[in-house]
Amino acid sequence: NLLSIISASDNPPLNWQTFKNDQMNLKFYYSEDFSVSFAGENVVKLSNNAKDLDELTFLFYSKKLKDGELIDDIGVSLPFVMDGISLGSQQVQIPGFTAKVKTYATGEKTNLLFLLRHNDQGFAIRVSPGNSRKATEFGTILQSVRPLNP
Repeated sequence: NLLSIISASDNPPLNWQTFKNDQMNLKFYYSEDFSVSFAGENVVKLSNNAKDLDELTFLFYSKKLKDGELIDDIGVSLPFVMDGISLGSQQVQIPGFTAKVKTYATGEKTNLLFLLRHNDQGFAIRVSPGNSRKATEFGTILQSVRPLNP
């Protein structure tokens, strides 16, 4: 289970890079096997550019939350599409965040949408496929997500 390996980590693994962006108030670690690119305003794409279930692609979206906005409000108007049929959502433990994950199915693949909130900072993270064979990389990247200015 990909979600069972998420725990706190403030140190990047050996040979991993650090992504930081002040505008998005976002920091995370990624393997040198991955490429990072901007995919729109406040959207970063991280991918290992593999195929099928060896693929692992993240889309990170950052949003300042207004007073009264809840964690579900982060996912209301996303700048990317969530493919598939919604299979439900559940609260998850991600250190430093109030967090929820929503699961979507598209045939053999699943896509995950993580909604994270830390104070007035919201993040939506689309992971495709959610059933990737790259569980270690998935967990390490997800557990490294931090706001730059908590």
